Amino acid sequence: MDIRQLYKSLSIEDRTIYQSIRTDMRKVYLNAHTNIAGMDKWCSDDDYFLDLLDIKIAGLFDRVGRVEGAIIDKDEKKAMENKLEQHGNTIQSKMNIKMSDGSVKLSAMPIQQVLPKENGKW
Repeated sequence: MDIRQLYKSLSIEDRTIYQSIRTDMRKVYLNAHTNIAGMDKWCSDDDYFLDLLDIKIAGLFDRVGRVEGAIIDKDEKKAMENKLEQHGNTIQSKMNIKMSDGSVKLSAMPIQQVLPKENGKW
């Protein structure tokens, strides 16, 4: 999908809405990425995700009939969604392994008895 083609097919008001939403969503993702992973960890998957945001926003305009002509490539949209889903599954698998490792470490730790508070003191 060519974003320039989509942009040209929108009314002036819809162009403003599209650009505002697109900018806000990208800012949120960039902020999250920077605070969680740092920009030095940016990869092609992040680019795919931002492209998917563009496609999803375009899909919303198309769904409500505000895009003139069929410019949203359904195959490209599906391929992008599949790639993002695969990436999400990879992340989920890594997270499950980390959680499992954490559970093993926690179960190996000795249980410490917490004494009740007496007269306002521990």
